[in-house]
Formats: sequence, structure tokens, C-alpha cells
Amino acid sequence: ATENSANIVVRIDVEGNLKWTTTFTSDKYSAYFGPARIKQLRNGNLIVAQQANLIDLDHPYTAPPKPGYYTVCMDSKFGTRIWDKNYTYTSALSGAEKAFGEIANITELPGGDISILTSYADTAYIYFRKTTKVINILTDNLGKLKKITAYQNAKPPVYTPSATEVGANGDQVVLMDNSDAPYLMR
Repeated sequence: ATENSANIVVRIDVEGNLKWTTTFTSDKYSAYFGPARIKQLRNGNLIVAQQANLIDLDHPYTAPPKPGYYTVCMDSKFGTRIWDKNYTYTSALSGAEKAFGEIANITELPGGDISILTSYADTAYIYFRKTTKVINILTDNLGKLKKITAYQNAKPPVYTPSATEVGANGDQVVLMDNSDAPYLMR
């Protein structure tokens, strides 16, 4: 059997008492998850999104891993999974390394659509920061992919460590970092 990483989500009350615990992972793939972001939607549901490497359980030894992102929606009252989606990169055979960054922000837009901001590169940059684009994964409220928009700086690398909503109209401010700051630390 192929190992599978799992997420454990707990809800605690104001006094720190455990209300519920739930564990989730992809049912179709063996998933290796990166750091996650969580967001409560206006209807009370929770969205968790994160970078993932997915291995097809039907073909674990013949199909290459699929890098991308995993998103799950659950109710906040009991932690029950409502839906989950994988957004993976697929293309023709290529020797180029793909680099997927951590989720920077999850935003519920005014019409109920969900915006997930992250960093990505279809050809990894050679320094510490490998991503060359900031991407906005836009889904409907059931996680169905609507579109992906890429934002690119003239001089890579570019990475988005953080983003936030501004006002109630769905605008977002995205921090786009193009430095390799860790090399400057002593």
C-alpha cells in the first residue's frame, strides 16, 4: 500500500476545549501535502487549500506524480467534508522542473466564488525562490475550476508570501517578492 499524508483539523472552543477532530486526505491520490491555509466562508463552511504532490492510486508505479494543489471544504459545526478538489498541472512531456509555492491566501469573492493565490513556475528559477509567477486559482463555491490567471514580474524570481482582501468588492492586495532574501541573512 502507498503511504498517504493526512491533514488533521481540530475545532476548539474559547476555553481551549476540543469540540471536534477530523482527518482528511485525497481519496483518489496518495497525497503528500505542503503547508496549508484555512478560511471560514460567509456560510460558516471552512476551506483548506495547500500545495500537494499526488500519486494516482490506480497506477502508483506507472503514472508520474502530479504536482498541484488540494482543496477541501468542510462544515465548521462538525468538521464533515462537503467536497474536495485537486488542481494539478498536466502538459506534454517536458524535462522542465515544475515548482509549486505555498498558498498565500484564500478569499471568498462577493458572488461566492473562491480565489486561491499562490506561486508557480513551469521552469524553476535557479535561486532560492524557484517560482516565476503568482497565480490566482478561481473556482466556484463547489470548487469547480473557472479559470487561472498568472501575474508575472519582468525579472524572476517572483513569489507571493502573503495577500489579503481589501474592502467588500473582492479586491485583493498581493505581496509579490522578487528577492532571494535568505541569501542576505548571516
